[in-house]
Amino acid sequence: MTPKLYSALKWGALFGGALALFETLGYLTSLRSQNLADYQISECLSLMLEAALPFVAGLLAARATGDRVSGLIAGITAGLIVVVINTVTEIVVPADALVKLADLPADTPQPTILDALFFRFTTLGLGAWFGWIGGRMGVLTSRRDPDR
Repeated sequence: MTPKLYSALKWGALFGGALALFETLGYLTSLRSQNLADYQISECLSLMLEAALPFVAGLLAARATGDRVSGLIAGITAGLIVVVINTVTEIVVPADALVKLADLPADTPQPTILDALFFRFTTLGLGAWFGWIGGRMGVLTSRRDPDR
């Protein structure tokens, strides 16, 4: 493993793990409190952090390596960690937990696999996109020679 790849994976894993932990705790806390407002606030905050933390991971990775591709790798790594943890959380938590939380009628359709896939691809896309943007910004603040 090259030092550039190691740095990108390190920053992506650091910020991706923290984001996954925050999202899981917010999800489980709102289910425990049985308050729909808590869930909505948690989801709104999580969506903003799904963009902000891969950006910071990409910025720091590219700043450390002097290569903007490191930012993209860090963003994808952060997004991938969040996707895996969120998928495990959705498998462990009962499917009708959100329907009960929202106090919806019993005949309300359950979330489908397409809903889950949409959210997972959104997370990966935000991670890659903002990691790439952070990588481009990180190269500008890099201490390394860009010709290396």
